Amino acid sequence: MLNIKKISLLSIELIFLLSFIAGCGGINRWEIKNSRPEGTNILCFGNSITEGLGASERCNYPTLRSRRLHLPVINAGVGGDTTEDAIRRLQRDVLERDPKIVILEFGGNDALKRTVSMEKTFENLELIITRIQKRGALVLVLGIQPSLMGTSYKRRFVKIAKKHGTLVIPNIYDKILGKPDMMSDHIHPSYKGYDLIAEQVYALLKQYCD
Repeated sequence: MLNIKKISLLSIELIFLLSFIAGCGGINRWEIKNSRPEGTNILCFGNSITEGLGASERCNYPTLRSRRLHLPVINAGVGGDTTEDAIRRLQRDVLERDPKIVILEFGGNDALKRTVSMEKTFENLELIITRIQKRGALVLVLGIQPSLMGTSYKRRFVKIAKKHGTLVIPNIYDKILGKPDMMSDHIHPSYKGYDLIAEQVYALLKQYCD
């Protein structure tokens, strides 16, 4: 028979669990800016994860996502790029391509190379987001949260998404990192990992691609 103290502890744990579930369910439930995007092209703008390092040319997540949407997708991923590199090529690789939807994936190399502080990383991401949104495009932010980057990164991706009205996947490594069949090395997904990312992206974007 449970005593009152044990019942109280179980009640508290249940409250915290329900609060956590409710919080997760709130992701992407804020108002999305440019939910009826004006441009023409769907672009994936990022670093080696977007480029598809670790998988064949036909098995990167932009290509896999293109197959699900039955729409062409431009892969503007460049391996090794930081958010500062992204700003330098934003005009040429994104804004001049009449963007309708942009999937933004940067931040990992800022932390790995330790050349850009976390504050500067998210300042750069906000600049990129606002410049894309001024063109009338919808933005989906892909968050990066490898274990070496600390838990604060995941929260910050959600924070800027809510602030600027973008869609967000807080951590694309969530069901991938540490699983040998999902990773081609300690950083880059395998075909199966990219396929899972593509599925998550498709689930968020399918309603905006008509």
